[in-house]
Amino acid sequence: MLIDLAGVKIVQKTITLILMIIGLFLLVSSANAADIVIGNTTDEGIKGKYC
Repeated sequence: MLIDLAGVKIVQKTITLILMIIGLFLLVSSANAADIVIGNTTDEGIKGKYC
């Protein structure tokens, strides 16, 4: 019984960690996409990227 509970807790922690990583990845990728769109539509962004 104790082994089963420990296994469940490990699985829950692993799933939580995976979801956090996926969430972080999505957040970063969406932020990068927004940054690219904003950067390409403003003169300051273009100067910042290429100069």
